[in-house]
Amino acid sequence: MFCWTIIACSPQTKVDLIVYHAQVYTVDSTFSTAQAFAIQDGKFIAIGSDDEILRKYKAKEKIDAEGKAIYPGFYDAHAHLFDEAELMDQVDLNGADSFEEVIQRVKNYRQKNPDKTWLIGGGWDQNRWKDKAFPTKDLLDKAFPDIPVYLMRVDYHAAVANSKALEWAKLTSIPSIHGGVVGGTNNIPNGLLIDNAMDLVNKTIPVPDEKEYLRMIKRTQDFTFRRSHLNC
Repeated sequence: MFCWTIIACSPQTKVDLIVYHAQVYTVDSTFSTAQAFAIQDGKFIAIGSDDEILRKYKAKEKIDAEGKAIYPGFYDAHAHLFDEAELMDQVDLNGADSFEEVIQRVKNYRQKNPDKTWLIGGGWDQNRWKDKAFPTKDLLDKAFPDIPVYLMRVDYHAAVANSKALEWAKLTSIPSIHGGVVGGTNNIPNGLLIDNAMDLVNKTIPVPDEKEYLRMIKRTQDFTFRRSHLNC
C-alpha cells in the first residue's frame, strides 16, 4: 500500500521589485542583516533570506545585488546639501593668497560661465593676504564694471560686493543695520558687508528655478558619491 503526500504550493505574492543576493543592513534593534527584500508601491513589505523572499514573492523586476551592501537611507540634518549645491555653482575662493588672486579666479570663472548674470563666490580670507585688510569694491569695479559681483568670506560672516551689486540692491548710502555693518565713509558704501548687512545684497540675488536647482542637486549628489567611493 502506498501513501501519497500532497504538498500544497502557496501562490506567490506579486510585488514591484525584489532585490536579492545582497548584504542588507536593517539597522533594527539587533542590527541584524538579511539577503533580500521585496518592495510594493515604494514600501518594504518583506525582508529575509534569498530563499524566503524568492519563494514567497514574484516581481516585475529583480535585481541581483551581487553580494554588495545595502543600507537604509541616510539623513544628516547638518549636511547643508543645498548650500553645497550652490557653492559648487559659484567661484571657489578658498586658499587665495591675495585679493588680486580672488579677482583672477572670478575672471576665470566668468570665461567658463559667460551666461551668468551674477558672479558669486565664497571662501576668501584676508588673513592670508599680505596686508590683512578687508577688501572693498574698488578693484572689483575696475575688473567687473558691467556685472554684479558678490563674494563671501570663508566664514560667511562678511562679503564684498561691487557697485553693480550695490546698485541692484539700491544700496546708495550707509544704513544702520542691527547685528551688521555696511562699510564705507561719508555715507558712501565701500562694498564691505558684515553679518546681517549681507542680506541687503544677498536677498536681491536671483534665485534659481526648480529645474536649475535639480541640476545643481544632482551634480552635488554625484560628486558626493564619487568622493565617498574614493575614500572607501
